Amino acid sequence: MGQAHPSIGLVLVPAFGERGSFTPLGLAYLNGALREAGFEPTYHDINAAVRREDPDLQGELVAHGFSPDEGGFFGPELPLLLELGRRDAMADAPLADRILARARLDADRLPPLDLALLTLWDSNLYYATALGRVLRERGTRVVMGGPSAQLQPVRELMVRLGAADAVVYGEGEVRVVEIARRTARGQSLEGIGGATLRGPDGRGVETLPTANLLVHSVPRPSFVGMPRDQYLPLITSRGCIRDCSFCTEKFNWRKFRQRRVEDVLDEMESLLDRYDIQSFEFNDDLINGHVRWLDTFLDALIERQWGIRWTCFMEPYRLSSEMIDKVARAGCTLVKYGVQHFDREMLRVIGRGDEVSEVVDTLRRTADHGIRVSFDIIPGHPGETERAHEVNMRMLPEVLSGHDLLEANLNPFLLLYGSPVHLQPELYGVDIQFWDETLFPVQVRGEFADLAPQFIRSYTQEPTRDVVIERTRQLEGVAVRARARHGVSSVPAPHEGPLPELLDRLRARGVERVALRPEPTTTPRDLLTGFEAASRRGFSVVALETTGAPLDRAAFVQKARLRGFNHALLVPGGPGELRAAAADVLGEAGIPWVFHVEPQPGELSSAVHYVAEASALGARAVVLDVATAVDGADGVSLLAAAAIARRAIEVGSDAGLPVLVHGVPFCHLPDLLDHLAASAPILPLSLGGRPLWSAFVRQPPRCRSCALSNRCPGAPEGALAREGDAVLRPLHGRPNQSREATLVDMGVWGA
Repeated sequence: MGQAHPSIGLVLVPAFGERGSFTPLGLAYLNGALREAGFEPTYHDINAAVRREDPDLQGELVAHGFSPDEGGFFGPELPLLLELGRRDAMADAPLADRILARARLDADRLPPLDLALLTLWDSNLYYATALGRVLRERGTRVVMGGPSAQLQPVRELMVRLGAADAVVYGEGEVRVVEIARRTARGQSLEGIGGATLRGPDGRGVETLPTANLLVHSVPRPSFVGMPRDQYLPLITSRGCIRDCSFCTEKFNWRKFRQRRVEDVLDEMESLLDRYDIQSFEFNDDLINGHVRWLDTFLDALIERQWGIRWTCFMEPYRLSSEMIDKVARAGCTLVKYGVQHFDREMLRVIGRGDEVSEVVDTLRRTADHGIRVSFDIIPGHPGETERAHEVNMRMLPEVLSGHDLLEANLNPFLLLYGSPVHLQPELYGVDIQFWDETLFPVQVRGEFADLAPQFIRSYTQEPTRDVVIERTRQLEGVAVRARARHGVSSVPAPHEGPLPELLDRLRARGVERVALRPEPTTTPRDLLTGFEAASRRGFSVVALETTGAPLDRAAFVQKARLRGFNHALLVPGGPGELRAAAADVLGEAGIPWVFHVEPQPGELSSAVHYVAEASALGARAVVLDVATAVDGADGVSLLAAAAIARRAIEVGSDAGLPVLVHGVPFCHLPDLLDHLAASAPILPLSLGGRPLWSAFVRQPPRCRSCALSNRCPGAPEGALAREGDAVLRPLHGRPNQSREATLVDMGVWGA
């Protein structure tokens, strides 16, 4: 310290970027402010190093640092933070030991720093605590800021645990320059506003808050010295116009402030000139907070014809068809909409606009303009009734029907620090339970007795957690069925039963392709009646799933065609001669067919043989579903299944036969993504219309750090239970944005 040009490090610690590698815009703003003031900070991406070198630890940090998939409370885990900050006072703490050991290793790799600047999120508090302590022990001044620094108990805990000399909250672009100057002069941080400073007794000293900065005068971010993603982040505003019940943005930013159009355009132009990049990611809470501003901005982008691509967040209100057309012409490729619910009463509770028809029209119009749409739904918000849930169940398939570019993100309700539900729980019927010092080891009770009651331990609400989880799974099933609209819904064709009613329900859901699945008592006449019923209801594909019979009879196929039968699914079972005869008849009739192979564990090795057979018999494609084969205690290993799937795809490619695989984690076949299906291409249903899952496929927390995580569904649950999630191989990088492979893409049937 005491140097004219102090060594300043901008340090990104794990876990950051749940679903890929992102350029941290907050640190880029600090980088810009410091460089404008004449300093030369260096950037150190420990997050990338841990992701690359220690994926198991990265997976643990993701599991503890990111929101639980089933919803519930999401915030700092006080016991783990105490284990990291008071390790000697705790008993066995294997995860804390691993984090501390890795922090020492990474501290050794850093150059000597006079000042280390760390941004805090809930996801990286644990590693930041460990690294901050190590750096301070080595004489580095450590200052933290960021979203989690908005919480006074977190700031106090960080300084009390010895992880930071100061934790700054609010906008830091001006204060970081003052901190750097004081570090250069060897001065204390006393008097720095809007911060919790570490006092002589090791406890925090709160300073007076600072006012919001003038958004037009904030120094521009600088990406000098920082690795750049294919999308550069940018903001046109700070804050949000709403104060939604579940959200913390109003707590963090206080008010909405919009930048001038000219300032944003100048920044974009300078980035285009400086970097070899044509893609931007607008990180505003919403880019349409001021609709007239957006209209002017879009006109300017269209006029400039930069040929750029960009993504953004919006709310689905006040967007005319003309406005969405401008959004598309200006280069937007993805809009993330905050929908939250389709029930009007729940939208009022949440604090959103309640014009559901406007929301639905906006989603579909955006997709109609060729823009990918991702929209959030929150199952299980406090106060959600069964009736409100049924509205979501009814509306979701209606919204998704017929649109490739629409995707629903189901995020069960999370209780977040700083949200209205946290600040006024009684308004939402929520009962919050806090920690108390009696739950901690005796050695640390006195030291943290005042802080413990400020940290949430759990909470209760209506609907209960079990109900929320069940509702989420029900909505997931709806979304999967809608996403499988490019596949086939396989339904039973009973001798007597409610098949017409089932077909009506499927059409109402937007299902376009159906295959009849004969039962032991099904007669050929039953099948002909079923084909006619499906054809009358407008299904574009009316198929039969069979081992061969009665498609081996030309007379039956001729009658079936007259009733609307137009595709076939042949499956293994029975003599191969029967399949060959059926294939010959189908070929003569010009009816395309798919070979659907869903082997048991002992049968998976035959998959390559079936591909060769399908090629010889003239199949249009092969669907290889290995989920059942790898699931269960005696299942084939995921690695072995991936090897067999690879060989099957190669054999098919050599023969010009498309092979579509389901049930293998995409990280095992990353070079064959165009052959991997996220949802079952052939979805068997009961007469009641419920999926008959052979295996439940899910994403464990380890998958969240993978670049394929927004496309790959994970792995069969039984395989994960048997092999552990360490068998997965998360890929580093930005999430893959292309849609999943389907039989439509492979030319089996039209879109």
